Order: sequence, then C-alpha cells, then structure tokens
Amino acid sequence: MISYTEDQATALVPDAGTLQRGRELAAPAKWAGLGRTDTAAWGECAGSGTKPYLTGIDLTAPAFKCSCPSRVFPCKHGAGLLLLLAQQPELLPPAAPPTWLAEWLDKRQTKQEEQAAKPTVAPASDAVADSAAPDKARLKREAQRQARMAAGAEELETWLLDLLRTGLADLPSRPRSFWETPAARLVDNQLPGLAAVLRELAAYPSTGPDWASRLLGQLGELYLLLRAWANRAALPPAAQLEIAQQVGVTLKKDELLADPTALAVADTWLVLGQHTWPEDRLMARRSWLHGQHSGRRALVLEFAFGSQPFATALLPQERYAGELIFYPGLLPLRAVASAGLVRQPAAPGRRPTPRSLAAMLDAYATALARQPWLREFPASVWAVVGRGAAGAWQLHDPESGAALPLRLPSERRGWHLLARSGGQPLALFGEWDGREFRVLSYWLTTAEEGAELPMAPAPAVAGPTPAATSQVAPPPPPPPATNPWPALLRVALLGTRQAPEALPDLNLGEFPAAATREQQLLSDAGTLALMQKAGFQLLNNALPPAAPPEAQPLLGPTGHALLRQLLSRPHYRPLLSHYLQQIAQHQRIIPPALLVEVLSWLKDQTWAAPLLEGALGARGQWLAAQNPDWFFAVDTAAQHAPTEADWHTDPHPRRQLFLEKLLLTDPAHAARLLADALPQEAAATQVALLDALDTLPLAPPLPADFAPTLAPLLASRSKEVRQITARWLARVADSPLLPRLWARAEPLLQVKRKLLGRAKLTITLPTAWAAEWQRDGIEQKTADYAGGEKAGQLGQLLALLPPGRWAAAWGVRATEAVALAAASDWAVVLLPAWLRAAHLHHDADFALALLLHEASQPSLPPKSRLVVEASRVLSPDQTITWLLAALPASAATLPASSAWAHWLPRAGQPWPAALRQRALPLLRAALRQPPSWAPEQTERDAAVRNLLLSLGASPDPELLLPLTAALGDPADWEPRFADEVAQTLELLALRPQLAASLT
Repeated sequence: MISYTEDQATALVPDAGTLQRGRELAAPAKWAGLGRTDTAAWGECAGSGTKPYLTGIDLTAPAFKCSCPSRVFPCKHGAGLLLLLAQQPELLPPAAPPTWLAEWLDKRQTKQEEQAAKPTVAPASDAVADSAAPDKARLKREAQRQARMAAGAEELETWLLDLLRTGLADLPSRPRSFWETPAARLVDNQLPGLAAVLRELAAYPSTGPDWASRLLGQLGELYLLLRAWANRAALPPAAQLEIAQQVGVTLKKDELLADPTALAVADTWLVLGQHTWPEDRLMARRSWLHGQHSGRRALVLEFAFGSQPFATALLPQERYAGELIFYPGLLPLRAVASAGLVRQPAAPGRRPTPRSLAAMLDAYATALARQPWLREFPASVWAVVGRGAAGAWQLHDPESGAALPLRLPSERRGWHLLARSGGQPLALFGEWDGREFRVLSYWLTTAEEGAELPMAPAPAVAGPTPAATSQVAPPPPPPPATNPWPALLRVALLGTRQAPEALPDLNLGEFPAAATREQQLLSDAGTLALMQKAGFQLLNNALPPAAPPEAQPLLGPTGHALLRQLLSRPHYRPLLSHYLQQIAQHQRIIPPALLVEVLSWLKDQTWAAPLLEGALGARGQWLAAQNPDWFFAVDTAAQHAPTEADWHTDPHPRRQLFLEKLLLTDPAHAARLLADALPQEAAATQVALLDALDTLPLAPPLPADFAPTLAPLLASRSKEVRQITARWLARVADSPLLPRLWARAEPLLQVKRKLLGRAKLTITLPTAWAAEWQRDGIEQKTADYAGGEKAGQLGQLLALLPPGRWAAAWGVRATEAVALAAASDWAVVLLPAWLRAAHLHHDADFALALLLHEASQPSLPPKSRLVVEASRVLSPDQTITWLLAALPASAATLPASSAWAHWLPRAGQPWPAALRQRALPLLRAALRQPPSWAPEQTERDAAVRNLLLSLGASPDPELLLPLTAALGDPADWEPRFADEVAQTLELLALRPQLAASLT
C-alpha cells in the first residue's frame, strides 16, 4: 500500500500558497466519503456551494483530479487530501473507488499503456550523420552563436573591470537595473549561466555587514570563469564541457541520451534531500540521489513554470529504480533518467555513513581542486546542531566542539533541529558551498547503515598536454606570509581609480601576469576566494551542552497525532490549552517534534506557562532556556517569585508582575509601595500600575489602606488617571469619596409617593459644575451619556455610587428601583449609569434586575460593553435566569435582534436542561435563515458563529448527541454556516479522544 509522510506530501506541492490553503483543508471536518485503495485515495471536500468537490489522487505517480475550477495541480483540495492521508491515514478506510474516480484511473492506465506500446525511434547513427552533407545554414547559425557568446563574455569582462575601477562602496544605493541590464544582455548573447550569476549577486549588497567581502570573492570567481571560457580551446575536453555548462551552454537531454560515451549508472536511488527555489518565473529544484549499490551521488536538476509540478515526482527518503545518464564534466554530478525512475516499495533506504566535519572539508577541497566552480558539494556529516551566543546556527564536531556555519531556510527550522536532536549528534545530509552548510535532511541514528563509498572518479578522457594541465590545475602556491584579503577589499571598495594602495603580491607561480590593476584585483580575489573555500578551518568553539534525560514518558502516538492536529489550525485552539494541562497532570511529556509549535503558542499565552512546566519535560525546558522569546516558560523568577528589588529596579512589566502578586498576599504593603511610587511616575505608567488592581477579587471592597494612596491622584492633570482613580476610590472600604458623591447626588433623585397610583421618580439635573467636582472624578463633559452636559454629570455621579444605596434609601427592591428609573424621563441616563455601578460594586441583584429589564425592553446594542460587564457579576443561577428571560419565546419566528445569540455564550457549561431545550431550537432556526445583506442579518450571523465556537469549546461530554440531533439534517443548513457547524461537532467529538489518549 502506497503511503506518504508529511514531508513527502509537502514536497509534492511546490506552490506555497496552495500548500498553505491545503493545510487548512487537511481537517476531517472538511471531508466526507473518504476512502482509499493500495494505489488511490479520494474524498469529497466541502466548499462554499451546495455540492462538494470530488477530489482523487493516483498514488502511483502521484497525479491529482478535482472537480474544482482550479487549473493548478495539485489544487488546494488535492493538497489537503494528500496531507490528510499523510497525517491521519486511518481516516481513509479501504473501499472500492467511486465511479468518477475509477473512470479517471482507467483512462490514465490506458494512456500509459498506449505510450509504453509506442515504438521508440532509434537516433540516427553517426555514420549516417557523418555522410550527410554539411548544413550550411546550421553552420552559419553556429558561427553567429559563437560570435554572440564571445561578444557577450567580452562585454561582461569590460563591465567587471569598470565596476572595480569605480569601486563597490556605492553598490547598496544602486538600482536593480544596474545588475539586470548586463544580465539581460548576457541572455541575449546566449550566456544564461553568467546572467544567473549576476542576478544572484544583485542581492549581496543587502545581505549583511560582510556583503562586500563575499561579493568580491564571487566577482573574482566569475572573472576566472570568463578567462577560462576565453582560453577553453587550450583545455582538455572534460574541462571545456564543464566550463560550457557553467556559462549556460547546456547539453540537450536528447543529445546526452544519444551519446554512447556518456556515463550511465543503473541502480536503486535513494532521494537524500531536495532544495527548491524561485528563479525568475520558474521554480527550480535540486534533488540529490544516492546509489544504493554504486554509492554514487547524482544531482537531478529540474524546472517548473509557475505552480506546475516538476516532471519527475521524486519524494524525499524514497527509493527509485532506474538508469541515470551523467552530464560530462570535471566532476560529473548532474544526471537525467534515461527512461524514467520507478518508485520502489516502502523499505528503509541504505543511507551513506556520515563523515566527520573535518573529513567533509577534506573531501570538499579535493573536489574543488578538480572542479573550481563547484557551487554545492553534497555531503553527509555527523554533527551536533547548536546556536551561538550571537544567534548564529552552527554544526559542531561531537568530540571537539569545533564548528562551521549552518544555513537554514528559517529560524524555525533551526529550533526544530535542536528540539529533535536534544543536543545529541545527528546524521545530516546537505550542501556545503565553502562557507555554510545547508541542511536538506537528517536522520536520528547512531548505527552505521553501510559504508560510504568514495566519490566515483571522473570518466576517462583523452590525456591533456602538459601546458593544458598547468592551466587547469597549477601547483598550489605557498601561503602568503600575511592575509592579503583586507588590502584587496579596501582597494575594491574605493576602486582602483581612487585607491593609492598597492595590490599585494600573491606569488601565484605560473599564473599569467595581469595587464591592469583591475584584472589583477579580480584574479587575486577569485584565487583567494577559492583558497579560502578549499582551506576552510573549523571554528574553535565549545560543544554546547545537551538536554538532560527525561524522567517521565513521552505522550503516546495517538496523543502525538492529536496534539499535532490541535496545533495545526486556529479553530482547535479552544481545546489546546486544556489538553496541554491534562498532559502535564498525567505526567506525560510533549514529543520533541512538537516542542517548537507548543512553545510558539505559549509565547502569546504566558498565563499558561506555570501550568505546562511538567508537560515540557527536561528537553522542552532546555530548549526554551535558549530562546529569548520562550525563556519565560522556564524562568521561575519571572513566573512566580518577583521580589521587591524588581519593583525598584526592573522595567514596567516586571514591576507590575510583582505588584499583582503582592496585592494578593499583602495588599497593605502594596498600597504603601504605590503611595511612594505613583506621584513620581508619568501618567501612562500610573494608569498601567492602577490596572494591576484588577488582580484583586471583584466582590470585596478595596482595603482602606488604599484611600490615602489614591486620593492625591484625583488632582492629576490626566483625565484618564482621574477617572480610573475615582472608580477605585469609590470601591475602598469606608471611602472618603462616597459621602461627598452622595451629598451631591441624593437631592437629584427623589421618589414621590401617591396615595393612589404608582410612585414616581423625579430627576433634577445638576445646576452648576465646579472645579471640585473634577477632583471627585466628575468631568464637566463626557460622551458616555446622552442628553447634554448636565445629564453627563449626573450619569458620572450615579456610575460611581453603589446602586443598592438608592434602593435602600427609597425602601424598595432592586427590581422596583429599576422600574422607577425606566419609567422616568431620564431612563437613558439612569439605566446605563446603574449598569456601570452594578459592575463596579459587584451588585449582582441590581445587575440582574437591569439585565432583565434590558432583555424585555432592549435599548442597547447586543454586544454592548455595559451588558457584558454587568453579566460578569451574576451568579451561575442568576445568569441562567437572565438568559431564559432573554431568549425568544419561539423558534418559529426569530426576532431581528441577535441579542440572544450574543448572550448565550455567557452561560457556563454544561447548560441546564431548561436552557438547552430553549436555546438549541433557536440555533437550528438561525442556521436555516436565508442570506441577506441587511445589517441585522450580518450581525446575527456573526453572533451565531460565535455561539457555535463557544459550544465547540464546551467540556460537556454529553453535548454532542443532543446538539447533533437538535441541529437536524445538514442539508437544511445554509452553506454559509457549514464550516462552523462542522468544526463545532468535530471539537466535541475530539474531547473523548483526547481524554482516551492519556489513559
């Protein structure tokens, strides 16, 4: 049965956008009708329409089919199905393929058989070709082509000499056209290899502080290539072919396959690693293959236009049988398949035994001596991944700690390598370019899987003349007494026209002398760059410490897969924190492969750090300690025990953390510290420190010790500081502020009782505002209340006073006081002010009375902050009472208001039976509402989606069945809700699986 790992599936989707969208679709909730055979997989992916997209994969190629209109293969649905197959193969049960897929597979099989039956046309024999008369037109075109190439090479040399004459210092300010214009000319002159080098060099001036040094070396090597191209007639045939390929004269595949002298190797090839990169409008890919029997390395270089797949479906770590034909050259590595490569059954491949770093460098120097323009040297090494103090990634020798630079596609990849290895040696395969090692794959093993055979020698060629030999590989010159590179770089930056400094004498022996300073500078720079690469010395570093061993067992395979699923998409996040805490409580350890994702999530969820310490394990804590963004996860002082020294010396976040802890343990001492610090702080810091008071429990009054601390801040010049201070001072036990506020407010609200009829509340607006009002937290103007300036002053007064004090003064209950306010002329001021006051003073009875009135006679938006804050002070039973009163009476005709859907998530789970029986029919009716552009409909849709999300996060183990039954037939749901409903049901179904994975 053909299967794929996630890395292999990812490699089959070259387009990054398609891959990202495919990851979003690799969720069970998105699919129905999943199935597979030994060679095919299929499923129906839910889309925005009523009909799902029929998606299938021929796993043998692989090839993709989908009923969506996309012209990219694989499309996002194909990518999602392939990723789902790789991540959760158990979701695709064995079955017979549906008719639409069987027909497609049959057509593919028929087409393949027809192609295989076609007779192959043998290439014309050399004798026939030789006997044919020379084609004058062809010879003329070839002569013109050679002339263009010679002119292009000469033009590039002139450009390089001019560049060194004026200097490199101003290159960062040069436009892109400075490089693109000569590159385009090289393409016109049929030298695309040289054009590609120029375009690559264009990015150097913006790639770090050492750009000039690296650029000078590359320019020097390019100049040596130009000189070799100009003198190619004097070189041996293998060197001529190599140089021609370097400048862009590539031997055509048909010509290579027809060449009887070409090196052909039949073997079973293991794909060791791949590197993909954009090149103009193309995608390019290098695939490195290792012969299982021959030990030979081969490079398969392919290009694909746009998002089209590559012609050869090579998957990392898979084996393919077939014959490879190697391009001729000084060091034959690049090859093409003579008749395709056939994927072999799943079996462990015979990987090369990794070398030490020093042995790899020796092998590279030998290869570079044979092929000076070797850009990527394939190598397997045995090393420890480490991160230096400056944040640079390195490979270390496991014995000495000596290191070389590591090149990674992203910082995240380095942390993954560190997490997987735990600081232990790894076998890594990658590319060494003389400066950095690019990791393409790795494997966790210490056992030798077979001796690495030496690199196959170059094919036999005609013996070169002594003169030619001296030009290809001159004897190495003695090393210079001092490093000449800084002098070369100084001259190159200033330019030979302005730099008076003499160029150092490299004593290059038989190398011909340069005619100009520019030529000498380029020749010396290229020669030194090659010497530096060939003679690279390992950095003298210490071996980084490894992670300590784990004391607890790892999360099992099922839990590993489930945790990976929870981390993969945002809609799983309601379950993630709970599951991670359960992992810690069950004394299990997060697998190393998922540590980076968990720590990245924890970075934005700092509150969870103390709860997850056990789940991180020794390796997770070791890893977090090396990353500044994750350090808090293992910094016990930062989490639990900030000291008073932090209050006096540390920046604001640590001070606030200490204050929050102290408020819970010794509020009187916290009040004294605030009294000393607040007068000295800027207004923004005062606001931040006052916000720390939210740490205190909401219900009890603030300790009386805070009165002298807060009172002086009422005179602050900052309006925000005054308002926050007034709210907190109003909550202080025996507050000195409340009597002054009550003295102002009490005469303004009077209840007039009649012998017959209902009592009436009369309201008198404040007559005059004075400066002392502001010192009591009452601003002259506010936008929080309607009715004008005086009404705003009244609203501020009422919002600071305990609302129960009015009920007590009038001898009524909270519900009666609310009714009196609602019947008054200033209900628009009194009711919002009392909602604020009920929240401020934690008056649950008054809050319930106000919310019940709002439910019966809505006057505020459903998402009003006043409603939300007031509902927070209700007890669970009071919340249910409020919600039952707020729900529409019947699901037959939904009201235009979406208040009920906005408020239902306020109910704790599990819902009581009475609430469930009332709420679920309403939800079902909302899911069947036809779409509309009305603002009320849009708002209700958003509320329904939020309600579904809250239901998905419910811990109620018995909710799934009644919810599924209550929602009815999915065919009746409006398509715009399909994703949210599916995600909700999936989350509820996942909960028992998560619990079972820990037992």
